[in-house]
Amino acid sequence: MADLCRRWEDAALSARRLDVRVCCLRIGFVLGRDGGALAPLALSTRLGGGAVMGSGHHYVSWVHLDDLVRLILFAIETKRLKGPVNATAPTPVTNEALMEALGNALGRRVRLRVPALAVAHHAR
Repeated sequence: MADLCRRWEDAALSARRLDVRVCCLRIGFVLGRDGGALAPLALSTRLGGGAVMGSGHHYVSWVHLDDLVRLILFAIETKRLKGPVNATAPTPVTNEALMEALGNALGRRVRLRVPALAVAHHAR
């Protein structure tokens, strides 16, 4: 995935040769009531299917949908902004902490764990 993102940014940044301002937003896991990944995560957690992936110790860079929309508008309107722009909250959380917070917010315990081997195999 990192290689794909690098290639995408390189292709986008090549437009600078044409004197085009380019901003590459590095978007994290999008969470919001009306969009992003929160609704499907909440649904599976409400139904008892919320799960910690692997060890749960890997970090998740996230951003609230409203903040992301404001950042996109800021990037469009701010002519001095260019190049890579991190579009995530300043403090990432572990997958385990994210799922625990979601479970607490919904009054459900997240008991399931997806084995690391299953996650790694699926990512290929």
